[in-house]
Amino acid sequence: MRGQEVLRTKVEKKALVKFNALRRGLESQFPARELTPEEKTAALGRSVMDYKLVQVRASTKPPKKDKIRGTRTFG
Repeated sequence: MRGQEVLRTKVEKKALVKFNALRRGLESQFPARELTPEEKTAALGRSVMDYKLVQVRASTKPPKKDKIRGTRTFG
């Protein structure tokens, strides 16, 4: 299916029906497997570290300075 046009329509409802049918077909052909406890632990650790990294970056950014802009009337 990669690189192929599956359906072209302007109607959102038809597109959703086709998408859900394709998804159900692919899920039946390729069922998802359960993660092992080690994989779950690793995924949770990565998620927490990504979140903390974003917080640290946000807290170390210098605050934005308000710019005083001239106006045509007084400028």
